[in-house]
Amino acid sequence: MGNLLKFPAFIIFFIGGIWGFFLSLEIIQDWMGDILGFIVGVFLAPFLLTLAPLVDGFSNGNWLPAQVVYGSGILGMVLYAIGAAIDGE
Repeated sequence: MGNLLKFPAFIIFFIGGIWGFFLSLEIIQDWMGDILGFIVGVFLAPFLLTLAPLVDGFSNGNWLPAQVVYGSGILGMVLYAIGAAIDGE
């Protein structure tokens, strides 16, 4: 029965993660340029992908990337935890 909540949790993790990755990569590319931003964001400093939504939210007031990245993670964790509690894990 808990799988009814675990399956949507995995879908939310996956879609939110992919969408958040591209939003964060777009923010880094706006800061550093297209090619350099891609190289730095993906290969050299993936830590920037984590901080980019928060920095964009505080500096520009654009909170959508932070809501997608962190909100989908929190929502997925809550749904998974409820599903695991139902299954007795």
